[in-house]
Amino acid sequence: MPHGLRRTWLVDMPLSMWPMIQTHDAGTGYLGKAPNPLTNIVWDFARTQIGGMAQQLACGARSMDWRPFLTTNGELVFAHGSVIVNYSMEAAAEEVMAWANAAGTSEDDMVVLEVVDCNGAECDSATTVSYTHLTLPTILRV
Repeated sequence: MPHGLRRTWLVDMPLSMWPMIQTHDAGTGYLGKAPNPLTNIVWDFARTQIGGMAQQLACGARSMDWRPFLTTNGELVFAHGSVIVNYSMEAAAEEVMAWANAAGTSEDDMVVLEVVDCNGAECDSATTVSYTHLTLPTILRV
């Protein structure tokens, strides 16, 4: 049993049964205004969230649909289809960790970062390395 856990019934609960709100394409909250009107129309269509991770968590989300994209210079950023969200996934993960470590969060405030639609094996590997670097526990779904 994890140290200090008061609600012992949570220990054996499968993750698939844990009640949580998930944000779809969480990284799109980092899309600002586009540099030109045409791109702005595309970005407005692609944006499914408002605000970064801390704002989504403050609104009650506890599961984030993360869609990484590995850029040609090796940086992990977000993507929604062909729309690239030029915001570092590592910086976003650090926001989640800061929120989780802040005073006022409870033992029930588990956050799941569900990584889907990586753009290739190198992207999957880079995501795993990034999570390991940040000491985030990972569960690989086969």
